[in-house]
Amino acid sequence: IWWRDERRLPAIQLVLVAAFLLIAALMHARLNVEFAVAPAIICSGFFTLAEIRLKRSSRLTRIPALALVAVALTVAPFFAAAAVSKLATAKSTAGAACPIRELADWMNTTHPGIGPSPILLTDDLSYAPELAFRTGYRFVAGPYHRGAQAMFDAMDALTDTGGALAREIVDKRRIALVIRCTGTSVFRLNPSDPHSFYAKLGSGDTPDWLKPLALQMNLSGHFKVYEVVGR
Repeated sequence: IWWRDERRLPAIQLVLVAAFLLIAALMHARLNVEFAVAPAIICSGFFTLAEIRLKRSSRLTRIPALALVAVALTVAPFFAAAAVSKLATAKSTAGAACPIRELADWMNTTHPGIGPSPILLTDDLSYAPELAFRTGYRFVAGPYHRGAQAMFDAMDALTDTGGALAREIVDKRRIALVIRCTGTSVFRLNPSDPHSFYAKLGSGDTPDWLKPLALQMNLSGHFKVYEVVGR
């Protein structure tokens, strides 16, 4: 009975759009998975309006028109979500301000740090996942829902202006390497404060428990990598 009801087509549209947007969300692999349903409901509503508008049209006109509307509403959000994902990725690597892939290649080749998987602290948590994917290193924190205390520790260490708190967190988290991308600035870390640990990592004015590592030419203008002495 429901299948013959006039609600079946909007319901099918709802399921199709939700499925396609879920695929796009998972491809993006970020926090937009839970938002896949809302656009599906909106598209289903647009399909209902189109069906009402075409209700008095002949079957020869109505069926192809509704099919085109269904395809447009199903595929368009998918491509829009994929395009936004691609644009965000392109912006994050545009101009090679922080060439993460090249840094990962260098890390895999030289393997700084002691042990099979030393722990890193990155100045920008957003590129920790890519380094984790491309290398065997572990990380203090990344842009995830879980591990809030790890993110707090990373932020507290990088914004520390006295030096003692940064060292305490480095020891607490058993950090072996600290990476600072000099090609860009993380505004929330207050880069204008010359006394912050983050600013000192960029200028090279670091404490004696950090040892700067020599980088190859294609990386030296973009990163500073420090090794915690004895780790």
